[in-house]
Amino acid sequence: MSKFSFVDKANIQNNNFFLDKDESHHLINVLRFKVDSTIWLTDGEGGTYHCRIDNFTNKNIVEGSVIESYVNQNELSYHIHLGLPIIKNSRMKIAVEKSVESGIKELTPLYLDRSIKSTVSAQKMTSVMRSGVKQSMRSIIPKINSVSKLEQWYDSEALNR
Repeated sequence: MSKFSFVDKANIQNNNFFLDKDESHHLINVLRFKVDSTIWLTDGEGGTYHCRIDNFTNKNIVEGSVIESYVNQNELSYHIHLGLPIIKNSRMKIAVEKSVESGIKELTPLYLDRSIKSTVSAQKMTSVMRSGVKQSMRSIIPKINSVSKLEQWYDSEALNR
């Protein structure tokens, strides 16, 4: 059971927070958290927060207080930019999620000669990345670049910098 959720940075003020409707629903109805439970939150931009749930509003919104905050928790000290060939949707989802869990910081979908598709949905990839971030308790959602050809993406000078 993951006690890791997303919070909008604007929803944290004076060491208090509230979650959006979807995250609140997941914590209350799926994970069945109670008042005084502790959870971990990330803003996806490097901030991680250890929190306590103080209240469920009448609109089923989770409110609480920040116990402690951290920066770039569970992040690698080096930059991994992955070029991932575009493959079938189900396999692409698994590849993206596992790549995020492994610590990539940037992903570029690559259109190759034998690629069946030429585009990917950035919205779907972001959703999959969010799942990977929650699963691995990372604090940053990796950057997604636009589709590129291998020749445009590959830079031999960038290796081992």
